[in-house]
Amino acid sequence: MRLRTLLVVTLFAGCHVVSGLDGFAVADDDDGGAGGSAGGGGTGGSISACGDGEVGPGEECDDGNQLPDDGCSPFCRRECESGGRYFAGNGHCYWRLQGRDTWLEAVNRCASIPDAYLLTIVDAAERDFIDEVFVFGDDTQPWTAANDRDQENVFVHEGRPLEPVPTDLWYGDNPNGGMVENCVGLRFIDGGDDNDLLADTECNNQLRTICERDALMP
Repeated sequence: MRLRTLLVVTLFAGCHVVSGLDGFAVADDDDGGAGGSAGGGGTGGSISACGDGEVGPGEECDDGNQLPDDGCSPFCRRECESGGRYFAGNGHCYWRLQGRDTWLEAVNRCASIPDAYLLTIVDAAERDFIDEVFVFGDDTQPWTAANDRDQENVFVHEGRPLEPVPTDLWYGDNPNGGMVENCVGLRFIDGGDDNDLLADTECNNQLRTICERDALMP
């Protein structure tokens, strides 16, 4: 099932609408995407000054209230809108969308979300975070923004050319697809030393879509 932007808010089985993402449907916990925060962004104990609008000792943020799902949790911890996962390593939020897409479809779906873009892996820490919070098998690997569509064997991140594609995270002898395989997915394999590495593939393949953006912090 592939869900597009909704003009009318409708309930769907197996998904929920993300606050602030204008009707995009993200995967529920039983479909590989869990809500809330991770990677150092979870909730903690209540802090007496939380909600006063000033970031105090022990607080990661303070937006002047104690409401959830607004970028700063009731415990003054960073968070993403419902369904998003927060990575403290770069201050970004991540959402896995329902269904599978071609690479260009994935790029466009993420671009339709305000300030978001297709998953951009820049180092092993970010790769490990994605592996930790999104459960995949080798047949459900996600797209990344990396591609060499403009110049063969010169890989860049679509829309974010200043963020380099890491050369130490390629799987095996990848990239090895020549002129045929010009888009890049994150390869997940159970067991072994080759887990969670980049592999070039044909852009018309159907892979998962993970969108990324800076956390909207008060």
